[in-house]
Amino acid sequence: MDKITLINLNCSNNLDFESINIDSVKDLKVLNNIKTKYAMFYNNGSKYKNVDFEKIISFMESNNISLYGLCPCYETNKRIEKLYGKKEGFITHEDEIYNFDLDSYIIDTKLLKGLSLSDNYEEELLIHILEKTNKYYQSKSELLIKDYKIYKDVAKYPKYHMKEWYLSDIKNSLIPILKKYNNHYVMNLVFNLYLLRLLTNYQQSTLNIMDDKEYEEYLNISKELLDLIDDDILSCDNFTKNLAMNPNILDYVLKIKYKGLKYEVKDNYLVYKTCKFLNLNDYRILVNTMNNEGDKVLIDLTIDYNLYNSDKLKILVDGKNREYKETHIYAKQKLFGKTYYDDVTLQFEIDLKKDKKVIFETNSGKRLKLRFSGMHSKITERYGHSYWNVKDRYIKYRHHTLLINKRNIFTTFTNELKFWLNIIKNDGFKKAKHGIVLRALYFLTKPKYSKRNIWITYDKVYKSGDCGEYLYRYIVKHHEIYYIISPKAKYYKKIKDETKNVLEYGSRKSKLMVLHSKKIFATDSLSVYFCGFSAELAIYCRGLFNFEVNCIQHGLTMQDIAFRQNRLFDNIKKYYIASKYEEMNLLKEEYGYKKDQIIKTGIARFDGLHNKPENTILLSPTWRVNVASNLANDRVRKKNNTFKETSYFKVYNSLINNKELLDVLKKNKYRIVFLIHPTLISNKDDYDKNELVDIISSSEVNYEDMLTTSKVMITDYSGVQYDFAYMKKPIIYYHTPLLPPSYDNGMMDYEKIGFGPICDTEDKVVSELIKLINNKAKTEEKYVKRIKDFFLFDDFNSSKRIYEDAIKK
Repeated sequence: MDKITLINLNCSNNLDFESINIDSVKDLKVLNNIKTKYAMFYNNGSKYKNVDFEKIISFMESNNISLYGLCPCYETNKRIEKLYGKKEGFITHEDEIYNFDLDSYIIDTKLLKGLSLSDNYEEELLIHILEKTNKYYQSKSELLIKDYKIYKDVAKYPKYHMKEWYLSDIKNSLIPILKKYNNHYVMNLVFNLYLLRLLTNYQQSTLNIMDDKEYEEYLNISKELLDLIDDDILSCDNFTKNLAMNPNILDYVLKIKYKGLKYEVKDNYLVYKTCKFLNLNDYRILVNTMNNEGDKVLIDLTIDYNLYNSDKLKILVDGKNREYKETHIYAKQKLFGKTYYDDVTLQFEIDLKKDKKVIFETNSGKRLKLRFSGMHSKITERYGHSYWNVKDRYIKYRHHTLLINKRNIFTTFTNELKFWLNIIKNDGFKKAKHGIVLRALYFLTKPKYSKRNIWITYDKVYKSGDCGEYLYRYIVKHHEIYYIISPKAKYYKKIKDETKNVLEYGSRKSKLMVLHSKKIFATDSLSVYFCGFSAELAIYCRGLFNFEVNCIQHGLTMQDIAFRQNRLFDNIKKYYIASKYEEMNLLKEEYGYKKDQIIKTGIARFDGLHNKPENTILLSPTWRVNVASNLANDRVRKKNNTFKETSYFKVYNSLINNKELLDVLKKNKYRIVFLIHPTLISNKDDYDKNELVDIISSSEVNYEDMLTTSKVMITDYSGVQYDFAYMKKPIIYYHTPLLPPSYDNGMMDYEKIGFGPICDTEDKVVSELIKLINNKAKTEEKYVKRIKDFFLFDDFNSSKRIYEDAIKK
């Protein structure tokens, strides 16, 4: 097409358009010499769907507009796709709605004339063309598809790893732009580009984007930028208009701009000066879990920290104040690996026999709404007739009130019918029917299953051989237990042929058995998802999730992972452990467990660890959250196209191809098995191959065989180290400063209780390995003593102990 020029951003031209390349800022002078009327920026991997460029140009010319935006469609992130697609039509400056992707626009080249740009030219070009365009058209159906630049999938967003994006790009680019334009539209656009930097570093993202000194510099630069932005932009009413962010990040922003921040309630807002932090009309307290204990229901809540401290909460049960307690369970939010916010967790109880109505107010009398935030909160505010049957009562949430009423067959039928009609009205029958059918089957089959004590367990859906399979194989001989696994898994047929109760992941039968189950033995958190429920289906079925979740672990809980393993996260009732150090870790207040919930049994997978060594070295590093891609089918993560650029890849690719190491292996007839972490399976083929290293994904290997036949392990922080230590075999820790751990060590002090030497360079790893090979792979006595101190049991009877505890009344 002769009317569009492609401006290639460090990539080749895959489209049949005239193109120019831009490799540096100096090359941008070519923008002044483009001869076509229209241009597009183009990144490698971009694809287009439903896009007719001739039709678009005709539309632009007939409507006299200089800018046309395609909808950036992120195939692997529907939330972001919906966000960008929420408005179609003409957008003006007054709307202050932004499409942040430079390469999604068809641009009249007159907008590219006379530019003066810095190294941050992509953001500057975006600001320039949007500022110069009072009106542009934003499409919803014409899609730019690219799977490498997803703001919520930070491993695929290239600028995430670049320090200059947080430092020099703000100081030398965004701040001068604010001073140059000094108008509300550009202020808000720049503020949102600043927020992108926070969004890509939210929660458990990598800890090493900036060191402490650089982070201090970043804070100073941020204050300089925020001082140039009007306070009405720093408002909850504006904050999430363009980006799907946690609104309390605004507190982080305000604390950078202002010292001594203290909020007050004013006109139904929590405010600081003129900055509106929280709209009390929209705010909802989180209901994390509701659990029945006898005639009581225990309800766990999370409430905003600043609201709680500015205007205390009152829980009114039938008009009277009900006492509650602070539980101090993990409710932190993090940016750049640092806690910036810590909400308040509370618990109170209702009496099923006496209580009828519960409302929530602030001390000043403002009625607060509820949001039922998890699968174990039993109901959902999305559908007005969502309900939970508990003993001879049912609980509903109507008109911002929890209602407790007596139930019988008639009320259950009526509630169910109203719920069906409500979800059909909200979601349409086509979307809602799978939930309705499952709920209908549940009630029809309840007479058959209600008196059976059904248990469920699972491992990684695509991978057996973990604690779930070991426990299942033991218990299935004594009790009705089922094992959920994908039919695509390597050992699916073998397990199905050898045992009687295998359920196919995703099947209707497996979901129905989960709904009728009394206990789930979980090896991974978010158990309902691993049991085959999608997020949408799980919401439809919340009131039917009455099983008890017991954690049997995937790896020992030695790290600080309260953000994912606390009691509220998966409503865990019992936690089975293998070490006294785990108990010390899990009894920290932020996990929320009582001592009688931590059960000393060992973990089931250890039952198969009978040593039968061969000349094999197991290399088993853990993952890092900034290198793994997002989830896809069967919870297998898609390939990260920038993986080879990461330090993670470079460190381990170098080690497995170290010449000195390979020479020693060849001389002593050893091999390395490089076990790829489950989150990185899709990037397995990126590593350079050689004849002495077998690169294996976890889905291809039997854990027991791999662990028992290896003589030596090299790892960084992997939980598999505990399996290896259980067999009293030697371990080498590779703790390179290039790859700090994703999580804090918690109770695992490697210097004091670790099971082997710690190496911080590749040369030291190779040296220690050579020493072990020459010493017939014998574990040093000091590490043997540490192993004996660490483990509670070494008798291969963990599954038996777990079962004996589970059948206790």
